[in-house]
Amino acid sequence: MGLAVDQLQTVAYRYPSTDNDHTFEVDLSGLSPSTTYQYAIDVDGQMTNGQFKTAPLSGASGSYKFAVGSCAKTVPSRHPEQPIFGAIVESQPDMMFMLGDNVYFDSLSNGDAPDIGAMRSYYRDAIQRTTSWGAQHYPTRDVYDPQNPAIRPSTLSRARWWGSFGRDQRADLFASTPTIAIWDDHDFYSNNSDAFYDDDGSRKPWTFDSIKIFNEYWPNPDGGQSSTEVSQMGIYFKQSWGDVDIFGLDTRFHRNDSREQMLGRAQMDWIKRELSASEATFKFVLSGSIFAGDTDDHEKWPHFEADRNEL
Repeated sequence: MGLAVDQLQTVAYRYPSTDNDHTFEVDLSGLSPSTTYQYAIDVDGQMTNGQFKTAPLSGASGSYKFAVGSCAKTVPSRHPEQPIFGAIVESQPDMMFMLGDNVYFDSLSNGDAPDIGAMRSYYRDAIQRTTSWGAQHYPTRDVYDPQNPAIRPSTLSRARWWGSFGRDQRADLFASTPTIAIWDDHDFYSNNSDAFYDDDGSRKPWTFDSIKIFNEYWPNPDGGQSSTEVSQMGIYFKQSWGDVDIFGLDTRFHRNDSREQMLGRAQMDWIKRELSASEATFKFVLSGSIFAGDTDDHEKWPHFEADRNEL
């Protein structure tokens, strides 16, 4: 993009912390709607340039293009490239919706003691650009075996191995296109995972790790209705784009398969209230779980019949 230093206006300084895996937010004010802006990020003298387009005024009619994706598995040995993201960039959507399974934690689902550093490394792998390392580091079978879930990668082994790969096309998309996300089972924790134990109905402790890591890496509107009251926590949110209201559901943090509960009471009341109050011409409801299907499939909405009928 070639921005000159004298063309830049400094808007913020940040000192990233390991507490948030070196992620941070920057609030910008005074921007005009439906306007393209260029930006630059300076990290220790290394400049990264990009651009983004601001949202139209709330309620404004227009012609908008949205892209939708999910199930973006990022195991280098199986999915070394993801050219679909390059095609999405070329189509120049106004906004990208990631509908869950945006990364896959399955290989490190270690009961109630997950490797938080390894979980974060999945996100880093999914968005980083190709590194300048001279050699690629492949793991031995005693470090990581994709065919044997009992052998899981540690934080160190993942950093060494997957640090040699880049997701340039996905990184280009996120650097230039407003993107919002929800999760599904694989980026919540593991295949077909819910949030509660079947025997006593208590909450699984790693759910709080999962939501913290999700919030570190996705620039969503604030999720849920509280960051401390568990019954009102979650990643669900509302976002507007012109005359379109977008509602992202959290179908995992309050999911209880044994009790056939999908959203939890607070989220159910929230989505019904927000949908009733919305005056937008178009309303999109984003869900990581399929709304159609058979009632005996506990991964789809019909299995949660009461929640589906109420919604």
